[in-house]
Amino acid sequence: MGLEEGTGKRERNCRDQAAIIKRIAGWITASVFHHYFGEGSLVLLKEGSQGEDLEFYFTDRWMEENQITNYATEVEADLALSHVYGCDSPICKETKVRFEIAGTMFKRGIPDGMAIASVVHLKGRGAKCEIGRENGFGPEIDRIKPQLMWFIDDRDFWKWPD
Repeated sequence: MGLEEGTGKRERNCRDQAAIIKRIAGWITASVFHHYFGEGSLVLLKEGSQGEDLEFYFTDRWMEENQITNYATEVEADLALSHVYGCDSPICKETKVRFEIAGTMFKRGIPDGMAIASVVHLKGRGAKCEIGRENGFGPEIDRIKPQLMWFIDDRDFWKWPD
């Protein structure tokens, strides 16, 4: 990071700007899942790269630790969003797509089948909602798995307090 001329403030590069928006997009995605599943887990049966189950959970503490206000002010977030939408670098383009996907999820929620499954499952810590292709959730898994992989593929980016 360089210094902005005459201000003494550090200028954020594409990676820094994208990280702010990536955090917002991830938190939006996690908050939608937290709304439906509470502190319980969503388990995608046999969906890992080696056929293992993938388990996702977003506890209250996770939501607090990863809240964007812990990482950027509202002004910084607005500037980062403006930067990402106006930049043609690969990282900014990827982050813009991620932000738009998260926004769509926020508006539409999770797929209907998953929403129905969430209703009949407990939402407390330790509860698990297991879905798989064998029990008819293939289309829902295909729609939602890429977003959930953000948390697995970049695990070190997030704080996992639990």
